[in-house]
Amino acid sequence: MKAWELEEIRRAAKGKWLARGDRAFSGRVAIDSRSVREGDLFIAIVGKTHDGHTFMREVLGREPAAVLVHCEPSGEELGLARAHRVSVILADHTVAALNRLAGV
Repeated sequence: MKAWELEEIRRAAKGKWLARGDRAFSGRVAIDSRSVREGDLFIAIVGKTHDGHTFMREVLGREPAAVLVHCEPSGEELGLARAHRVSVILADHTVAALNRLAGV
């Protein structure tokens, strides 16, 4: 099975690019910031007790291929994404985007 390209993920999530990095996507998706590895797609989910968006700095330091968010990152976070060559995709809502990705 062919791994998805980040552009395919962006289109399926109905998102827009905030930053374009050049890291290769490993095909692995993470919603827990503690499990993010290099090349992953991190999807920032708002849960009952935690908001994945609050862990952006930690996640970007782990050098995923991309992060999918619905809250626009700060200028500092976008700068960090660019410095680590990580793509940032902004969607209307990450849970809805995840559902769209699962349905493709």
